[in-house]
Amino acid sequence: MSISQHRSPSYCIDYEGCIRLANAIVVMAANDYRRALRALKRNPRNGLAMDKAMECERFFDGNWFKILTNVDGQLLKNKLREEVRGHDSKRVSE
Repeated sequence: MSISQHRSPSYCIDYEGCIRLANAIVVMAANDYRRALRALKRNPRNGLAMDKAMECERFFDGNWFKILTNVDGQLLKNKLREEVRGHDSKRVSE
């Protein structure tokens, strides 16, 4: 059950603030994952980028992610991978 599905959030003083924070965490993880994938595209042996990508994947697959959002973690990973591949393809063709 995600934060947005709770009816009476007694654990949270400012419910809308909690929703914004949860969304910001997910957006930051998506940005980190996108950045790591781009770095790996440039240099597949980049250990820091690989560590960050794997950390983000564990987050997207984990319980904390499911608490924060209703978004399917696997779908999000796939969309971000496609975006990075498509972005790089467009850049080459321009």
